[in-house]
Amino acid sequence: PPLVTTQSSEGLVSSFFLFGSRYDSDTQAQYLDPSSSISTSPSFIKVNVTSANFTRFDFRTYGAMGISSRDNTILVAGGQGAGFNPLNSALILTFTSTGTELINFAVKEIAPMIILRDYTSGVFLDSGDFLVCGGNSGEFGTVLASCEAYSITSGIWTSKRSMNLGRYRHNLVFYKGRAVVLGGYHPPNGTLRVCEQYNSNVDTWSSFPSMMEGRYYFGAAVVGDRIYVAGGVPDSFSMRTPSMEYFDGIRWNSGSNMTKPRERLAAAPLDGKFVVLDTLYYAELEVYDPSSDSWAVAPYPKCADGTMAVPVILAQ
Repeated sequence: PPLVTTQSSEGLVSSFFLFGSRYDSDTQAQYLDPSSSISTSPSFIKVNVTSANFTRFDFRTYGAMGISSRDNTILVAGGQGAGFNPLNSALILTFTSTGTELINFAVKEIAPMIILRDYTSGVFLDSGDFLVCGGNSGEFGTVLASCEAYSITSGIWTSKRSMNLGRYRHNLVFYKGRAVVLGGYHPPNGTLRVCEQYNSNVDTWSSFPSMMEGRYYFGAAVVGDRIYVAGGVPDSFSMRTPSMEYFDGIRWNSGSNMTKPRERLAAAPLDGKFVVLDTLYYAELEVYDPSSDSWAVAPYPKCADGTMAVPVILAQ
Protein backbone atom coordinates (compact mmCIF):
# COMPACT_ATOMS: atom_id res chain seq x y z
CA PRO A 1 0.00 0.00 0.00
CA PRO A 2 1.62 3.21 -1.01
CA LEU A 3 1.77 6.01 1.56
CA VAL A 4 3.43 8.90 -0.19
CA THR A 5 4.01 12.39 1.09
CA THR A 6 6.15 15.29 0.01
CA GLN A 7 9.33 16.42 1.62
CA SER A 8 8.82 19.89 3.07
CA SER A 9 11.52 22.52 3.28
CA GLU A 10 11.70 25.30 5.84
CA GLY A 11 8.51 27.36 5.91
CA LEU A 12 6.21 24.57 4.70
CA VAL A 13 3.47 23.00 6.79
CA SER A 14 3.31 19.43 5.54
CA SER A 15 1.11 16.44 6.27
CA PHE A 16 -0.14 13.26 4.65
CA PHE A 17 -3.58 11.95 3.79
CA LEU A 18 -4.64 8.35 4.49
CA PHE A 19 -7.34 6.50 2.58
CA GLY A 20 -8.66 2.96 2.61
CA SER A 21 -8.70 0.24 5.23
CA ARG A 22 -9.80 -3.36 5.13
CA TYR A 23 -10.97 -3.34 8.72
CA ASP A 24 -12.52 -0.07 9.80
CA SER A 25 -14.39 2.51 7.74
CA ASP A 26 -13.79 5.02 10.57
CA THR A 27 -10.16 5.21 9.42
CA GLN A 28 -11.18 5.47 5.78
CA ALA A 29 -10.12 9.09 5.33
CA GLN A 30 -7.88 11.04 7.68
CA TYR A 31 -4.75 13.17 7.66
CA LEU A 32 -1.85 13.87 9.98
CA ASP A 33 -2.36 16.84 12.30
CA PRO A 34 0.68 18.99 11.43
CA SER A 35 0.74 20.44 14.94
CA SER A 36 1.44 16.99 16.43
CA SER A 37 4.85 15.36 16.72
CA ILE A 38 5.36 12.71 14.07
CA SER A 39 8.27 11.22 16.07
CA THR A 40 6.53 10.87 19.44
CA SER A 41 2.77 11.41 19.41
CA PRO A 42 1.24 11.82 15.94
CA SER A 43 -2.49 12.45 15.79
CA PHE A 44 -4.85 12.20 12.83
CA ILE A 45 -7.87 14.26 11.84
CA LYS A 46 -10.86 12.56 10.23
CA VAL A 47 -11.96 14.00 6.91
CA ASN A 48 -15.47 15.41 6.64
CA VAL A 49 -16.74 13.78 3.46
CA THR A 50 -20.48 13.28 3.08
CA SER A 51 -21.49 9.65 3.42
CA ALA A 52 -23.69 9.93 0.33
CA ASN A 53 -20.65 10.62 -1.81
CA PHE A 54 -18.40 8.20 0.00
CA THR A 55 -20.57 5.08 0.25
CA ARG A 56 -19.58 3.80 -3.19
CA PHE A 57 -15.96 3.65 -2.06
CA ASP A 58 -16.16 2.53 1.55
CA PHE A 59 -14.16 -0.65 0.93
CA ARG A 60 -11.03 -0.25 -1.16
CA THR A 61 -7.49 -1.33 -0.38
CA TYR A 62 -4.23 -1.98 -2.22
CA GLY A 63 -5.02 0.41 -5.05
CA ALA A 64 -3.08 3.11 -6.86
CA MET A 65 -3.16 6.56 -5.27
CA GLY A 66 -1.47 9.85 -6.04
CA ILE A 67 -1.86 13.59 -5.61
CA SER A 68 -1.51 16.40 -8.11
CA SER A 69 0.12 19.36 -6.38
CA ARG A 70 -1.14 21.59 -9.18
CA ASP A 71 -4.74 21.60 -7.98
CA ASN A 72 -5.01 19.59 -4.73
CA THR A 73 -6.51 16.63 -6.55
CA ILE A 74 -6.17 13.12 -5.13
CA LEU A 75 -6.75 10.25 -7.56
CA VAL A 76 -7.50 6.69 -6.43
CA ALA A 77 -7.74 3.87 -8.97
CA GLY A 78 -8.31 0.14 -8.77
CA GLY A 79 -7.55 -1.81 -5.65
CA GLN A 80 -9.30 -4.59 -3.86
CA GLY A 81 -13.01 -4.29 -3.16
CA ALA A 82 -15.75 -6.32 -1.50
CA GLY A 83 -15.22 -10.04 -1.85
CA PHE A 84 -11.48 -9.37 -2.30
CA ASN A 85 -12.04 -8.80 -6.01
CA PRO A 86 -9.88 -6.46 -8.15
CA LEU A 87 -11.46 -3.16 -9.20
CA ASN A 88 -11.10 -0.85 -12.18
CA SER A 89 -13.25 1.96 -10.79
CA ALA A 90 -11.58 5.25 -10.00
CA LEU A 91 -12.39 8.43 -8.12
CA ILE A 92 -11.08 11.92 -7.58
CA LEU A 93 -11.07 13.74 -4.24
CA THR A 94 -10.63 17.50 -4.19
CA PHE A 95 -10.14 19.76 -1.18
CA THR A 96 -8.97 23.17 -0.06
CA SER A 97 -6.51 24.08 2.68
CA THR A 98 -6.87 26.71 5.37
CA GLY A 99 -3.17 26.51 6.17
CA THR A 100 -3.75 24.36 9.25
CA GLU A 101 -6.43 21.92 8.09
CA LEU A 102 -8.08 20.42 5.01
CA ILE A 103 -11.69 21.35 4.25
CA ASN A 104 -14.35 21.25 1.52
CA PHE A 105 -13.72 17.66 0.48
CA ALA A 106 -15.63 16.46 -2.57
CA VAL A 107 -15.59 13.02 -4.17
CA LYS A 108 -16.59 12.11 -7.71
CA GLU A 109 -16.34 8.96 -9.75
CA ILE A 110 -14.34 9.17 -12.96
CA ALA A 111 -13.96 6.84 -15.94
CA PRO A 112 -12.88 3.33 -14.93
CA MET A 113 -9.46 1.99 -15.82
CA ILE A 114 -9.15 -0.20 -18.87
CA ILE A 115 -8.09 -3.22 -16.77
CA LEU A 116 -9.10 -4.55 -13.34
CA ARG A 117 -6.14 -4.18 -10.95
CA ASP A 118 -5.39 -4.75 -7.29
CA TYR A 119 -2.03 -4.83 -5.51
CA THR A 120 -1.07 -2.11 -7.98
CA SER A 121 0.69 1.24 -7.72
CA GLY A 122 0.47 4.64 -9.39
CA VAL A 123 2.11 8.04 -9.52
CA PHE A 124 1.52 11.43 -11.13
CA LEU A 125 3.95 12.28 -13.94
CA ASP A 126 5.34 15.75 -14.59
CA SER A 127 2.88 16.00 -17.51
CA GLY A 128 0.02 15.92 -15.01
CA ASP A 129 -1.15 12.46 -16.12
CA PHE A 130 -1.58 9.68 -13.55
CA LEU A 131 0.30 6.46 -14.40
CA VAL A 132 -0.79 3.05 -13.06
CA CYS A 133 1.38 -0.03 -13.63
CA GLY A 134 1.18 -3.73 -12.93
CA GLY A 135 -0.93 -5.45 -10.33
CA ASN A 136 -3.14 -8.50 -10.26
CA SER A 137 -6.25 -8.99 -12.36
CA GLY A 138 -8.87 -11.71 -12.40
CA GLU A 139 -7.92 -14.87 -10.54
CA PHE A 140 -5.21 -14.42 -7.95
CA GLY A 141 -1.84 -14.82 -9.60
CA THR A 142 -2.72 -13.19 -12.94
CA VAL A 143 0.22 -10.80 -12.85
CA LEU A 144 0.14 -7.72 -15.06
CA ALA A 145 2.93 -5.93 -16.92
CA SER A 146 0.52 -3.51 -18.58
CA CYS A 147 0.29 0.20 -17.79
CA GLU A 148 -2.26 2.94 -18.38
CA ALA A 149 -2.46 6.66 -17.71
CA TYR A 150 -5.35 8.97 -16.86
CA SER A 151 -5.54 12.49 -18.24
CA ILE A 152 -7.38 14.86 -15.91
CA THR A 153 -7.79 17.24 -18.86
CA SER A 154 -9.52 14.76 -21.18
CA GLY A 155 -10.94 12.39 -18.56
CA ILE A 156 -9.68 9.38 -20.53
CA TRP A 157 -7.48 6.38 -19.65
CA THR A 158 -4.91 5.49 -22.32
CA SER A 159 -2.84 2.30 -22.60
CA LYS A 160 0.90 2.84 -22.25
CA ARG A 161 3.93 0.68 -22.98
CA SER A 162 4.05 -2.38 -20.74
CA MET A 163 6.85 -2.96 -18.27
CA ASN A 164 9.46 -5.49 -19.27
CA LEU A 165 8.49 -7.66 -16.30
CA GLY A 166 5.02 -7.99 -14.77
CA ARG A 167 4.69 -7.57 -11.01
CA TYR A 168 2.31 -6.86 -8.17
CA ARG A 169 2.73 -5.77 -4.50
CA HIS A 170 5.36 -3.38 -5.86
CA ASN A 171 5.92 0.36 -5.49
CA LEU A 172 6.04 3.18 -8.02
CA VAL A 173 7.77 6.51 -7.32
CA PHE A 174 8.58 9.60 -9.37
CA TYR A 175 12.32 10.26 -9.30
CA LYS A 176 14.30 12.81 -11.30
CA GLY A 177 11.79 13.03 -14.14
CA ARG A 178 11.09 9.31 -14.40
CA ALA A 179 8.54 6.92 -12.92
CA VAL A 180 10.52 4.12 -11.24
CA VAL A 181 8.92 0.77 -10.43
CA LEU A 182 10.51 -1.04 -7.50
CA GLY A 183 10.50 -4.70 -6.50
CA GLY A 184 7.28 -6.63 -6.09
CA TYR A 185 6.38 -10.23 -6.76
CA HIS A 186 6.26 -12.20 -10.01
CA PRO A 187 5.53 -15.92 -10.15
CA PRO A 188 7.50 -17.95 -11.07
CA ASN A 189 10.41 -15.54 -10.49
CA GLY A 190 9.35 -14.90 -6.89
CA THR A 191 10.31 -11.78 -4.96
CA LEU A 192 11.94 -9.14 -7.17
CA ARG A 193 15.04 -6.99 -6.83
CA VAL A 194 14.59 -5.80 -10.40
CA CYS A 195 13.58 -2.16 -11.02
CA GLU A 196 12.63 -0.30 -14.20
CA GLN A 197 12.23 3.35 -15.17
CA TYR A 198 9.62 4.90 -17.46
CA ASN A 199 10.22 7.84 -19.80
CA SER A 200 6.80 9.31 -20.51
CA ASN A 201 8.15 11.53 -23.31
CA VAL A 202 8.85 8.51 -25.52
CA ASP A 203 6.64 5.91 -23.76
CA THR A 204 9.47 3.48 -23.05
CA TRP A 205 10.76 1.42 -20.14
CA SER A 206 14.46 0.88 -19.49
CA SER A 207 16.61 -0.73 -16.83
CA PHE A 208 17.22 0.85 -13.43
CA PRO A 209 19.73 -0.44 -10.84
CA SER A 210 18.34 -3.43 -8.95
CA MET A 211 17.79 -3.18 -5.21
CA MET A 212 20.18 -4.99 -2.89
CA GLU A 213 17.39 -7.18 -1.56
CA GLY A 214 14.24 -8.46 -3.24
CA ARG A 215 11.04 -7.43 -1.44
CA TYR A 216 7.30 -6.99 -1.78
CA TYR A 217 4.67 -5.46 0.58
CA PHE A 218 7.33 -2.85 1.42
CA GLY A 219 7.28 0.92 1.84
CA ALA A 220 9.01 3.31 -0.56
CA ALA A 221 9.33 7.07 -0.91
CA VAL A 222 11.55 9.75 -2.40
CA VAL A 223 13.17 11.97 0.24
CA GLY A 224 15.30 14.73 -1.23
CA ASP A 225 17.47 13.15 -3.92
CA ARG A 226 17.21 9.60 -2.59
CA ILE A 227 14.77 6.70 -2.95
CA TYR A 228 14.20 4.89 0.34
CA VAL A 229 12.68 1.42 0.71
CA ALA A 230 12.04 -0.46 3.95
CA GLY A 231 10.56 -3.68 5.24
CA GLY A 232 8.42 -6.04 3.24
CA VAL A 233 8.77 -9.72 2.48
CA PRO A 234 12.25 -10.59 1.15
CA ASP A 235 13.59 -13.57 -0.73
CA SER A 236 12.89 -15.89 2.21
CA PHE A 237 9.22 -15.48 1.21
CA SER A 238 7.30 -15.86 4.46
CA MET A 239 9.53 -13.85 6.82
CA ARG A 240 9.12 -10.06 6.94
CA THR A 241 12.28 -7.99 7.24
CA PRO A 242 13.38 -4.88 9.19
CA SER A 243 15.96 -3.91 6.55
CA MET A 244 16.17 -0.55 4.79
CA GLU A 245 18.14 0.58 1.76
CA TYR A 246 18.34 3.75 -0.30
CA PHE A 247 19.33 4.76 -3.83
CA ASP A 248 21.62 7.79 -3.95
CA GLY A 249 21.45 8.46 -7.69
CA ILE A 250 24.24 6.00 -8.50
CA ARG A 251 23.82 2.86 -6.40
CA TRP A 252 21.77 1.25 -3.64
CA ASN A 253 23.19 1.44 -0.10
CA SER A 254 22.24 -0.18 3.21
CA GLY A 255 20.81 1.92 6.04
CA SER A 256 20.05 0.98 9.62
CA ASN A 257 17.29 -1.52 10.25
CA MET A 258 13.87 -0.59 11.59
CA THR A 259 13.20 -1.58 15.19
CA LYS A 260 10.98 -4.49 14.08
CA PRO A 261 10.51 -6.63 10.98
CA ARG A 262 7.49 -5.16 9.15
CA GLU A 263 5.44 -5.75 6.00
CA ARG A 264 2.41 -4.16 4.27
CA LEU A 265 3.89 -0.75 4.86
CA ALA A 266 2.84 2.66 3.73
CA ALA A 267 5.78 5.06 3.49
CA ALA A 268 6.33 8.77 3.07
CA PRO A 269 8.83 11.61 3.21
CA LEU A 270 8.00 14.27 5.77
CA ASP A 271 10.22 17.21 6.72
CA GLY A 272 13.30 15.50 5.34
CA LYS A 273 12.58 12.23 7.14
CA PHE A 274 11.34 8.84 5.91
CA VAL A 275 8.13 7.71 7.62
CA VAL A 276 6.69 4.19 7.51
CA LEU A 277 3.25 3.17 8.76
CA ASP A 278 2.77 -0.46 9.77
CA THR A 279 -0.70 -1.28 8.42
CA LEU A 280 -0.91 -4.89 9.56
CA TYR A 281 0.96 -6.21 12.62
CA TYR A 282 1.75 -3.24 14.84
CA ALA A 283 -0.14 -0.01 15.47
CA GLU A 284 3.01 2.04 15.01
CA LEU A 285 4.83 4.54 12.86
CA GLU A 286 8.59 4.49 12.45
CA VAL A 287 10.44 7.66 11.47
CA TYR A 288 13.91 7.49 9.92
CA ASP A 289 16.26 10.45 10.24
CA PRO A 290 18.94 10.33 7.48
CA SER A 291 21.17 12.76 9.39
CA SER A 292 21.63 10.28 12.25
CA ASP A 293 20.84 7.02 10.42
CA SER A 294 18.37 6.19 13.20
CA TRP A 295 14.70 5.24 13.66
CA ALA A 296 12.16 6.52 16.19
CA VAL A 297 8.92 4.66 16.98
CA ALA A 298 5.61 6.43 17.57
CA PRO A 299 2.10 5.03 18.18
CA TYR A 300 -0.59 4.91 15.49
CA PRO A 301 -4.28 4.65 16.54
CA LYS A 302 -4.84 1.21 15.02
CA CYS A 303 -3.65 -1.17 12.33
CA ALA A 304 -5.41 -0.59 9.01
CA ASP A 305 -4.47 -3.24 6.48
CA GLY A 306 -4.29 -1.93 2.94
CA THR A 307 -4.10 1.78 3.76
CA MET A 308 -3.01 4.12 0.96
CA ALA A 309 -1.77 7.69 1.37
CA VAL A 310 -0.60 10.79 -0.47
CA PRO A 311 1.23 14.02 0.42
CA VAL A 312 -0.32 17.33 1.27
CA ILE A 313 1.26 20.70 1.94
CA LEU A 314 -1.09 22.83 3.96
CA ALA A 315 0.72 26.15 3.86
CA GLN A 316 3.89 27.91 2.74
